[in-house]
Amino acid sequence: MAISPDVPRGRGQRILFLDDEKPLAMLGRSVLEDLGYVVTTSSNATEALALARVDTAAFDLIMTDLTMPGMTGLDFARQILKFRPELPIILMTGYSASLTAERVQGLGLRELLLKPFTVQTLGVAAQRALHGVSPS
Repeated sequence: MAISPDVPRGRGQRILFLDDEKPLAMLGRSVLEDLGYVVTTSSNATEALALARVDTAAFDLIMTDLTMPGMTGLDFARQILKFRPELPIILMTGYSASLTAERVQGLGLRELLLKPFTVQTLGVAAQRALHGVSPS
């Protein structure tokens, strides 16, 4: 995949990418790996939570879908923040009627990323979250 040189790149930071739709998880992984990140994907929030608990320092960033069976992305994020309150988390959704970027940040997450996203918006969101920069 040819990626524009103006898309921010990673330097091996480790990302946990959670989406219950496996094709979207694999697409996210592919794009982020092309941008220089090391990516672990999961399509099950309970399994992803267990991964994060096994080694609490295993990830530099978590990107999670909002709507998933069993545990929402917000509930997943709340659980993560209990043992890694400083870990940047990006909430991804295609539906945000009740969510705003301000509300998401008020809940302790770094950013709300609307689907469908582009390589550019995904790369920029990852860089902002990893470097503690608020979305403009």
